[in-house]
Amino acid sequence: MTNPSTPAVRLDLRADGLDVDGRLLPHPVVLADLDALLPAEVARTPSQGRIQALWAWPDLGMEARSADDVRSTLLIVHEPDVRGLLVEGRPATSYVGTRDLVDLGPDGELMVKRDGDGQIEWIGFDWIDPSPATAAAPAPAAPAPAVPVAAGPVVPPPAAPGDVVEFADLNLKLAVVQVLMYERELLTPAFDVRAFVAGHSARRIDVDAEGHDPIPEVLAWFAALPVPAHLLAEVDDLFMDGGNEVYLEVAPRWSGEDGAFDIRSYDDLALLPNLASMTVMGADEATLEMLRERGIDAQPL
Repeated sequence: MTNPSTPAVRLDLRADGLDVDGRLLPHPVVLADLDALLPAEVARTPSQGRIQALWAWPDLGMEARSADDVRSTLLIVHEPDVRGLLVEGRPATSYVGTRDLVDLGPDGELMVKRDGDGQIEWIGFDWIDPSPATAAAPAPAAPAPAVPVAAGPVVPPPAAPGDVVEFADLNLKLAVVQVLMYERELLTPAFDVRAFVAGHSARRIDVDAEGHDPIPEVLAWFAALPVPAHLLAEVDDLFMDGGNEVYLEVAPRWSGEDGAFDIRSYDDLALLPNLASMTVMGADEATLEMLRERGIDAQPL
């Protein structure tokens, strides 16, 4: 909810930048410049490993993600109709209509999140970096995996027969893979969805159009991925955040607003002998208490 004591601010998302009360901030928006123009306190959460930094202005219903803690990669405005958000000078809700993805020129696109009744919950500007250095390019063809999925990066064979573990809950496995593959770099090479799609011949996968939800073929790849048991002792903390690399590979355009990656079963915790702490998405208090009773410092995201 908007703080009634917070002055109103006019926001207009345009192809060339964000207009704040007549001041244009070009894309990608420098967050310190944006903060200086907003009449509300900012709450900042620094980046943690591959988890992007978060800048939030709760009184204005705004938040931004940043890979370098300087410029925005994703800028979100909640309840855009209530807050009077404009897009190219028009009311945002009328501009996007019934669309969930709107091309806003070469620098970015609008992502629209709706509730179960089709009402818009938030509109976000997703900045696209056009520089060759960061543009996704097809990677060299990877060796054929020893799992029943399309060509893509795979981990080396397990150290010994019987060393591979089976997970009952795929979402808990993804949280573990985040640590082992993207943070500790013990499962190599790291999976890259763009390289995977380039080598996938069964059907054409449109990452931008399909990536708001888990892409089935990518999810199947991670489900079949062999995880050696001896690596699980390296996992002492699980931090589940919508900006985790593994989630951005499975669902590159995921909003982070639904329960797509919530853990359903915690039976697999028995596989993690040194797990001491967890930050959990979508967990209720009863679940957190259950984890604490198992000796795990469990916190909600």
